[in-house]
Amino acid sequence: ELGDTASQSRVYAELGVKANMLAATEPRFLLMRAQFYQRQKMPRLAWADFQQALKQAPGDVDILQANLWFLIDEQRVEVLPRFLREHGSAAAKDARLWAAYAAASQVLERHRDAVSWYAKAAAHRPSDFPMLLNYADALERVEQTGMADRMRRHVWAQLKEKFPNAPVSQVVANKPELLALARLSLVNQPGDPSLALVRQWVSQMRGLSDA
Repeated sequence: ELGDTASQSRVYAELGVKANMLAATEPRFLLMRAQFYQRQKMPRLAWADFQQALKQAPGDVDILQANLWFLIDEQRVEVLPRFLREHGSAAAKDARLWAAYAAASQVLERHRDAVSWYAKAAAHRPSDFPMLLNYADALERVEQTGMADRMRRHVWAQLKEKFPNAPVSQVVANKPELLALARLSLVNQPGDPSLALVRQWVSQMRGLSDA
C-alpha cells in the first residue's frame, strides 16, 4: 500500500521516467496509478491506465472488475454495453464480477438483467447489505414489489440486530452497513423507536464523511 494521496503523489513524481517503464510492463502499477488518478478526479488519465492494465493482463479478474466499477462510477453509458458484452463469458463464471455486472445493468436501466445478476451475487454474498438493498431496488423496477419489500425487511432486521445501540465510534469500519441502515429508515414505520438511533447515526455520519 502506498498510503495517503499526498504520499502517492510524491512517489509518482519521484519515479519520473521510471513510471513510464513500469507502466509498459507492470499492470498492477497501472491499476494503482489509475485508482490514484480516479481519486484525484482525473478520469481521462484514470481510464487510459485502467484500459492499458486490462490490455496487459486480460485474464486478471481484479483488473477487469476495477475497469467495470470505474465505468459504473463515471456513468459511462456509452462504453458499458460493449464492455459487458466483451467480458460476459468471464463474468458468468466468476462470482467476483456478479455484483458489478448487476450494478452496471442498473446504470443502463436493464433492470431484468440486474435482477438476474443480483440473484447470483446475493446467493454468494448474503451478508452484503448495501448490495441487497440495490437488489431490492432492481426487484421493484421489474414490479416484484413484494419480494423487494421482503428483502428490505430482512436487511433491516439483520442490521438492527448487528448494531443495536453501538456508538458510531465503534462501527466506523462498517460505514456502508450503517448507511444501508439509515436508508432503510425511510421505508419503515415512522413510529419505530429504533429510528431515533438511526437519526443519531446519520447525523454523526455526516460529520465523519466530511472529516
